[in-house]
Amino acid sequence: MTVFARSYRLLLPYVTLSILTYSATQAGTAEAAPLTETQGQLELNWSTMLVRFTGQAQPTPEDGASFKPTERRAWQDALATVGPQFSSLKGSLPGLRDDAADLVRSTSWSKNTTYFSDGQVRVLLENALPKIFANEAIGTAPLAEAKDLPATGVILSVTKSARPVAAWTLRDQTGREVFGPKMVSRNSWEQTLMGRWFRRPGRREIEAHVGAQPVSIDVVPGSGPGELVLVSNLAEEQENTVRYLMATGRVVLAVR
Repeated sequence: MTVFARSYRLLLPYVTLSILTYSATQAGTAEAAPLTETQGQLELNWSTMLVRFTGQAQPTPEDGASFKPTERRAWQDALATVGPQFSSLKGSLPGLRDDAADLVRSTSWSKNTTYFSDGQVRVLLENALPKIFANEAIGTAPLAEAKDLPATGVILSVTKSARPVAAWTLRDQTGREVFGPKMVSRNSWEQTLMGRWFRRPGRREIEAHVGAQPVSIDVVPGSGPGELVLVSNLAEEQENTVRYLMATGRVVLAVR
């Protein structure tokens, strides 16, 4: 599986936690490329939270002058590939639902249709990325409380070796769980899982998803799958703020 992303010369100048917040007006203006993974014709976009896949078909003499029969076959081609591609991902994508392919086949929508001069048709179909992951453990803990929040969101700055995952656990340096799937609100999970992933997000991504004054925290991959570890432990008040913001979906995971 290949992860595609674009690196920009103008990098995001993250602040340290001691300063607490990051002003989006200081960020670069370049737009980061989405962080995506592909399996055959299937694309998982961890930035836009979309599943995309394509299908293509040739015209037949029976179609006459109409593109419609060819377009239907292009849809059939796209939907037929979903099952094998999800089967190939099953062992490497933690939390993938057993019925992910069925859900995608039955609920996807058309993003774009291309009609070629030789009569061929290509379709691009989409679905919501959170739909394909199991969510039984999500939102089982009470929502964290916070008042007079000093920040608008959270940026978890992760080393480039980290691979996007739907569910992750954040621990401090003693191994104590600071945040995990059970603390995420179900509404947030259904929209953005546990946060959008970007490679070096710029000002546009920051402001759009975590506001103008996010707090930035350095983390590194832990020993287990989907485990992140704080580089520096947080004070109790900061931890409560960060936990509440992440529980309500205001988090970006920035792969640097």
